[in-house]
Amino acid sequence: MTRLEKITLVILLGSVAAIGPFTTDMYLPGLPSIARDLGVSQAEVSYTLTGYFIGISIGQLFYGPLIDRYGRKRPLLIGLCIYALASTACFLVPNLYTFIAFRFLQALGASAGMVASTAIVRDQFKATEVARTLSSILLVMGVAPIIAPSLGGFLIRVFSWKAVFVFLSVLSIILVINLFFFLKETRGFHSESTLKIKSVLINYKNELKNKSFTNFSLAGSLAMAIMYAYIASISYILMTIYGVSNRVFGWLFAINAIGYVGGSQLNNYLLKKKIYINLLAIQVQYN
Repeated sequence: MTRLEKITLVILLGSVAAIGPFTTDMYLPGLPSIARDLGVSQAEVSYTLTGYFIGISIGQLFYGPLIDRYGRKRPLLIGLCIYALASTACFLVPNLYTFIAFRFLQALGASAGMVASTAIVRDQFKATEVARTLSSILLVMGVAPIIAPSLGGFLIRVFSWKAVFVFLSVLSIILVINLFFFLKETRGFHSESTLKIKSVLINYKNELKNKSFTNFSLAGSLAMAIMYAYIASISYILMTIYGVSNRVFGWLFAINAIGYVGGSQLNNYLLKKKIYINLLAIQVQYN
């Protein structure tokens, strides 16, 4: 792979990964106005985040076998199309329950990108390069949580909270077009990869028995749990309890996002110094 091809791949996959932060962070400044429009409390509106997180969790389990069976590109494109349709539906919702349902569907579409991105990186790079490449993808993705709340706040002030979901729908369509033309398939159809529910469940059971996999997964899960708890509550804490405006909220949220990006790049630096190469090789082996 040439340097240009690598840069193109990192940008494409980073853009796919950025869908997640845009989806969770852009509409946070609009939670109070969503609550008013739908006639519910802000605490009830936060269930739309819960629905999204549940969808992301289930979707990754669903797309894993599909991506192994049908290749990386096709399921990724289908998932993003589902995401685009769900995003369009979100600004047409008549009530909270419908909103939660479409947020769940939105997450099912977005989770295709989470699974496919990691699989594509593993297809294209050696074990010792995987973590460094993922750090580079996080650098591209890291732009999203920095600008998403401020951009969302701007759209909400000028238009309404519904404009956020119009933006997400257009963004996903643009991404689908670029992936269709510029992303190469890294692994085609594999007939030996089964989609039988019993076989899939047995495979997941075997993975859970792998101590190295379980330890790394628990560490990652705890880190993600902290981040999701922060995302779910920070809007209420800052905007309701402390009374900050959606513009100030965007800047405060961006500060933590900058720390997130900085941490990923510190990881990249340490890997270049070969401090964690042995741990990386063990992790990739058991993945």
